[in-house]
Amino acid sequence: STSINDVAVSPVDANVLYATAWERISRPGVRVYGGITSNLYKSTDWGTTWTKLFADDANRGKLTIDIPPTNANLLYVSVANKDGSFNTIYKYDGATFTSVSSGISSATAYTWWFGGIKCHPSNENIVYYSDFNLYRTTNGGASWQTVASSSHVDQHSVCINQVNNQKVVIGNDGGVYTSVNTLGNITQSKIPNAQVYDIDLYKGDETFLSA
Repeated sequence: STSINDVAVSPVDANVLYATAWERISRPGVRVYGGITSNLYKSTDWGTTWTKLFADDANRGKLTIDIPPTNANLLYVSVANKDGSFNTIYKYDGATFTSVSSGISSATAYTWWFGGIKCHPSNENIVYYSDFNLYRTTNGGASWQTVASSSHVDQHSVCINQVNNQKVVIGNDGGVYTSVNTLGNITQSKIPNAQVYDIDLYKGDETFLSA
């Protein structure tokens, strides 16, 4: 009932890995979205051995992680509760976890469904958090604001162009939305599907989608 749902690799040392374990059962008559085995792990030997970073918590649900490409010593971690509600976002500097989630609403009970943390490619203080709404911090988590509010809800993925950071693509239950001014304005792309769950870039400017 537990599997690895997210992995982050240090941009300067591939021996340093983080992984999140998520206890989850989804059957017609049984649905569990967290438990005692949901946790965050770190390896410094390319995954040969792992260290658990959080104390066990039976109420912990899904976690997502990302490392800013410009700061290998920093990890962002989103944490949900077992009932699907939002818990917090942490910054981890290798020694201390600091909660940084001011401005993020915990109204929804479906946090297990959404995309989680995505760091900016060239600015460690800009981070996106995909939940029911899409949030962004520009000050390292001191505050968060809702962005792309005119898009469909249930946010799954954010992709920032590494060559031109003004270009941002998001995927949600309404499909794909693109922007050329950092989500100041967004345009819905007409593609023959309803929901998009993952987006990535190839060679800087070609976008790949997973529906």
